[in-house]
Amino acid sequence: MIRLIAADMDGTLLNRRGELPPHFFKVVQMLRERGVLFVVASGRQYYNLETLFAPVRDEMVFLCENGSMIFFGGELVHASGMEHADLIAVIRAVRPLPRARVVLCGVHSAYTDCRDEHDLPFIRQYFDRLTVVEQLESVLEQDTICKVSVLDHGNAEHGCYPVLARFSNLIQVCLSGENWADVMNFGVNKGSAIRQIQQQYGISPQESMSFGDYLNDVQMQCQCAHSYAMANAHPQLKHVSRYQCPSNEENGVMQVIQREFSLTF
Repeated sequence: MIRLIAADMDGTLLNRRGELPPHFFKVVQMLRERGVLFVVASGRQYYNLETLFAPVRDEMVFLCENGSMIFFGGELVHASGMEHADLIAVIRAVRPLPRARVVLCGVHSAYTDCRDEHDLPFIRQYFDRLTVVEQLESVLEQDTICKVSVLDHGNAEHGCYPVLARFSNLIQVCLSGENWADVMNFGVNKGSAIRQIQQQYGISPQESMSFGDYLNDVQMQCQCAHSYAMANAHPQLKHVSRYQCPSNEENGVMQVIQREFSLTF
């Protein structure tokens, strides 16, 4: 019996226009009536997610910033703050890269020194609370920073990621999208956050289902026995996932849920 469903957002639950599937809110309520907990597992900021999921916000768990923060019922229940020395090292390593933009992801806001007229609106799509500052180092005493996101429109895998990978003996680096790379503390990922929720609610991996499309979903897929890679997923994620489902453009997540739980509207 499935008691927990976890889904990534971009490329998974949302279509390319950033829209939720039809009837999604009704499905969440129907699942809760059956004792199933729905978990949003995203690299996005909580304040972005709570707006999108407003009608059912209090019925869901949010694993935000790739698992470095967990919110439930509108309250922060877990945050993994990074060391200032690590943050400063990452900022200074990325700053010379011409196409890279740094976003510090804090508990109360996200922070960037980007003022580019093309990149700044793109960043704001994922961070409803975004503070533009003169010097990124200046915010380290003002907020708990749990993740560094680096935007690289030149393709993060071949642009900023090799630079960030130099720090992999100190901190965790992962690709979270074609244009994004994320840096967090060791052991912080969607999988470790899912494990924490499973332990809190007495839910086993065998009672857990997950959906993802990119490499920041790998640990989550390994923590859930019923793991689905989207048809549009990265090949490496398909390799570690147990099943595949239709793409995000075909509402693949909802197709599986409706089938497995015999839901009708």
